Amino acid sequence: YTFLHHAKRAFEALEPKEYSTESYEMLANALTKAEPVVTALQGGQEVDPAILEALAQNVKNSYQALLPHV
Repeated sequence: YTFLHHAKRAFEALEPKEYSTESYEMLANALTKAEPVVTALQGGQEVDPAILEALAQNVKNSYQALLPHV
């Protein structure tokens, strides 16, 4: 949960024009998919740890795949 929460804040600080459109959108989509889970956790709901791990891994992979805009 903490990773996903901080990843969203870090994403908001990124300058989209500095990254390729495709890689930026991939990260945006990964974070969008994770958002309902983060909201559920903030609301006190339990989430299957496997789902949480999969979402976090997807965000991590997308972040690592960010390519600079050339």
